[in-house]
Amino acid sequence: MEKDADRVRQPQGETAPMRPPARRAATLAAAAILAIASWAEPADAAAAAAAEVAPFADLDSIGPGDGRAILRLLRAAGYGARMTRDPGGRPRILSAARGLRFTIEFYDCDDDRRSCRSIQFHAWLAPEPPPDLATLNAWNLSERFVYAVLTEDGSVALRYDIDMSRGATARQMRDHFDIWLHQIAGFKAHVGWRRNRAAR
Repeated sequence: MEKDADRVRQPQGETAPMRPPARRAATLAAAAILAIASWAEPADAAAAAAAEVAPFADLDSIGPGDGRAILRLLRAAGYGARMTRDPGGRPRILSAARGLRFTIEFYDCDDDRRSCRSIQFHAWLAPEPPPDLATLNAWNLSERFVYAVLTEDGSVALRYDIDMSRGATARQMRDHFDIWLHQIAGFKAHVGWRRNRAAR
């Protein structure tokens, strides 16, 4: 998760300042040229990239389903992540952790797809041999938060739903991510799966 452009306004109706001495004028002109050049140089892109991984304070607010902020949070935590769109045009974050690819899906979005009231962590696994329904039901009955579903192709979908209708703090989102990672490890142990690959 992933801004603000500076705006420069020209004062109106003010008296023009006195003309500076030639040496000072030359210095100011050179500084202005360097400033303008810096706007067009990759340094600006580097600054934007640095902002993408800037750490969040614990109480920093993340708006309802703010995909760019969630993307920044993942990157700041050291995880590779990128933003894309699902077939309906809603945000979708692609990432990976502990050898497993996963997505963050966005639901209940406004028309502009910028604010979404819920998100879902989603991963696919292909244990071999595939677990039976009794094994998945045992997980779902004994564990909270992350639940497992057997898909039509025999793989397992892990899902974790989060209400974002009132937003969250950065600390709350980190806690959600920690729960997700902990539950992935727990599910692997539950089904005896030691092959670190994703089904998709």
